[in-house]
Amino acid sequence: FRLRSPENVIGEVQFLVEKYGARELFDDLDTWPARSKWAEKFCRLMIETGLNEKIVWSINARANDLQDIEKLKLMKKAGCRVLKIGVESASQETLDRLRKGVTIEQVRGAVKLCKKVGLTVHLTAMFGYPWETKENMLETIRFIKSLKPDSVQFSIVTPYPGTELYKQALEKDWFYVDPADWDKFDMSQPVLKSDYYSPNEVTDVCIKAWKSIYFDPMYVARRILKVRSWRHVRLLLRGAKAVLTAHLGGLKQC
Repeated sequence: FRLRSPENVIGEVQFLVEKYGARELFDDLDTWPARSKWAEKFCRLMIETGLNEKIVWSINARANDLQDIEKLKLMKKAGCRVLKIGVESASQETLDRLRKGVTIEQVRGAVKLCKKVGLTVHLTAMFGYPWETKENMLETIRFIKSLKPDSVQFSIVTPYPGTELYKQALEKDWFYVDPADWDKFDMSQPVLKSDYYSPNEVTDVCIKAWKSIYFDPMYVARRILKVRSWRHVRLLLRGAKAVLTAHLGGLKQC
């Protein structure tokens, strides 16, 4: 795809603020180019135009792009609020097989720096890689919990056509379901099989992961201490409802 210029994107942000009174936006680009000159210029334009005082924004980012504290400070000043970081697994072998180009230590370092400058950290991880053991999955839970993120999202590995994992799943007969049954490809139920655990065990681990974070008294206490307004209280309650219904309630046993 062709990356739009910082000026062009700033113009759209200005339009959203002036036309619709937007106060928050999420740039759902797969990976925001945090280390690039583009990102630096965008942030400086947000500050120069005063848009950083009118709207906050959030992005998807890679941990290896978040190793420069000065760039993170600039993003924070420009109005960045949440960084969504894909951890995927605490197994370096898994990250290498997925060609993530990221190390576990880079993930740890990125989270530490983001929290240091006051950015909200949202982490994501997945369970059910065919080559992982149950202990690998439990280690991912422990790793995520040790990072003390502001929020998390856990899901079940679901390879889509065109991806390397989908190709491998076909070649190695990893599919637990008919690969043409798209109703099951919703990341809420296992579609891959493994020699190390049953499909239901994957679902159980995913449920355990959600509960280990959101039902942890220390996590709840940290969130309560950050409450600054009734609007924040409403957002927390809405998030709690989503965890109980859309996420925990949406996970399916096989």
